[in-house]
Amino acid sequence: MPETLDQSAAETGFRLLNERNSSGAQDAFEKAYKDITRYQGPVDKRLLARVLKGLGASQVMNGAPEGSDTLDAGLNVWPNQQISDYG
Repeated sequence: MPETLDQSAAETGFRLLNERNSSGAQDAFEKAYKDITRYQGPVDKRLLARVLKGLGASQVMNGAPEGSDTLDAGLNVWPNQQISDYG
């Protein structure tokens, strides 16, 4: 197990979303989510919420029916989040 969690897949996902590449973004966020769920150290809830939000947004953009549930999961991880918390 790595000692630190690699966040590059999440950052790639957000870059791809900004470029309107929702398919590539979904792939990147799926990797980021997989990395987080396999990591055995402490995970920042902000990172998890951001990954779930990005994954959910890309799923919605790609017409995946689970997108709305994924977005809801991100809100459940961090229920009092503000837009600025995603920065």
